[in-house]
Amino acid sequence: HNNDPFQPPIPLDLRTKDYVIHDVNDGRVFLSAWEQYIKISGKDVLCCIILFIDKTHVDEHGRQTLEPVTYTISLLKKEVRQSPLAWRTLGYISKQNSNSRISSMEKAADYHHILGTILEPLARVQRRGGINWKLFHKGKLCDVVLKVPILFVVGDTEGHDKLVGKHLSRTRHTKFLCRYCWVPNDSTGDFDETWDRVKASSIQRLVIEKKQEELRQMSYHCFPNAFSKLDFCNSKYGINGSTPAEILHVIQKGLYLYLLEGLFGQKRALKKARSKKAKSKPTVSITNAPASRSLAKRKSAPSQINSEMKIPTMTVRSLQKRRLPPVMMKAVT
Repeated sequence: HNNDPFQPPIPLDLRTKDYVIHDVNDGRVFLSAWEQYIKISGKDVLCCIILFIDKTHVDEHGRQTLEPVTYTISLLKKEVRQSPLAWRTLGYISKQNSNSRISSMEKAADYHHILGTILEPLARVQRRGGINWKLFHKGKLCDVVLKVPILFVVGDTEGHDKLVGKHLSRTRHTKFLCRYCWVPNDSTGDFDETWDRVKASSIQRLVIEKKQEELRQMSYHCFPNAFSKLDFCNSKYGINGSTPAEILHVIQKGLYLYLLEGLFGQKRALKKARSKKAKSKPTVSITNAPASRSLAKRKSAPSQINSEMKIPTMTVRSLQKRRLPPVMMKAVT
């Protein structure tokens, strides 16, 4: 909005075809958040919160981890947000108990309890209506109220699934893999179908009603989510609609590798199939078969019989004890 925090974003129907989405304030979610939270023009300023939550290893063997909860604001340009100086840390989440007696749901509930404690100051500010602030704008100080809904959370796929309260298993027995929509596991490769989006409020309603079995069938845990009491720019879908796929694991180490494997892995697969087929062909061997009269009638030297027909060694030894002509003895030895 022309670098003016008091000006609303350009509506979607007024944007031309060559309109470029340059920063977060050009997106559709930011536009809907402006319409929802900005009530007093010239007074309210939309200052969205961008969170980054991802664990990091703190020991040599990777057994111990810490998960920093950091944030920045949408008033800063993306070039500024790329600097570590633009981020602040709210708290840390230590690795959950590795005791095998503790269930995965208990560990996930403990994780959300810690995260909820870290995010409680933000929740209080949101309930209060925002932050009273003096904003220096166009050469003068303006008394404003900063509205601070969460825009999105940066992280990886496993971390995002933990944030929405999903099961982390991705086997064929898991009914739903996606945190965005209700696509069944066996239909995740079908791009022609459209599925209903997942609403975080619907999940939390089932949690309040303690519908544990129903949530399990939906691949969700039954415990209060740390984000259930927080405001989002995407208020319709909540945390489920605010955990976008990240480039590193999904694109660079995900789809790119699948494409390369699909292109160059066919030759390797065909070679492996041919090798397996060649090994599966039946072979005839008479190594352990008894000597028969037909073998005795063959006009071949005993050594040739032993090498070609694989006569057992005991048969050769028995021939050595017999008194054979010198030529035959020489051939046998």
